[in-house]
Amino acid sequence: MEYRPRLVDTELDALLEGLPAVSLKGPKAVGKTETALRRARTVHRLDDPAQLEIVRGAPAPWSNCGSSSRFPPGRPPGTGCGDSRPPPCTSSPIPR
Repeated sequence: MEYRPRLVDTELDALLEGLPAVSLKGPKAVGKTETALRRARTVHRLDDPAQLEIVRGAPAPWSNCGSSSRFPPGRPPGTGCGDSRPPPCTSSPIPR
């Protein structure tokens, strides 16, 4: 099936220049997945049981560091032990 350009394509391309990720929401069968796949460098299909099992079994690197402090000395939020958020994304989501 040939890709049908959508009104959101231009806006999405502009947003992705400055953001590491976006969320696409909308009704079924309007092209969200195909629009995203055209821009993604890496895809993790959680509707694939094998990939979902890997995600479920992989411990978060920041989840069990044994630190009693929320932010260990010298570590800003989002970088590891004691922080409740994952580390920031360091790779570009779209090759240019």
